[in-house]
Amino acid sequence: MLNFVICDDDIRMVTKLSAIIEKVLLTYDYDARIVFKTNDYNKLIDYISSNSVNVVFLDIEFSGCKENGLDIAHKIRNLNKNCYLIFVTSHFEYIANAYKLKTFDYIFKSSIDIENISSTLKRLFDDVYDSDTKFLKIDNKNK
Repeated sequence: MLNFVICDDDIRMVTKLSAIIEKVLLTYDYDARIVFKTNDYNKLIDYISSNSVNVVFLDIEFSGCKENGLDIAHKIRNLNKNCYLIFVTSHFEYIANAYKLKTFDYIFKSSIDIENISSTLKRLFDDVYDSDTKFLKIDNKNK
């Protein structure tokens, strides 16, 4: 079972993305669930620091904040080096820096729909379960 989290400063985007992801998970019977949703990146970091998380859907621009999603992703990587990072944003200009953080996908908010999310999740589940090398996760580390 994969645990997903969603963080965007716009709660409407959190709700929209959550509904689409849940529909895709149900439609394709993927073994995953959304375990945490927030519009506060500090709560996201707190959650990840004490819970098992496999996939993070993260915005880049947080209005009124000094830090952006790339800064938050660095913190996430310090807590969990193996989770899948998927940026969901309206900002093209961060794409090169985002991939330096081992980003799995970079989705533009203008193209969020069931087809695009389905495509991303299909690739993600193929990557997780079609690997020849098998790992057992213990304390967020592959063994």
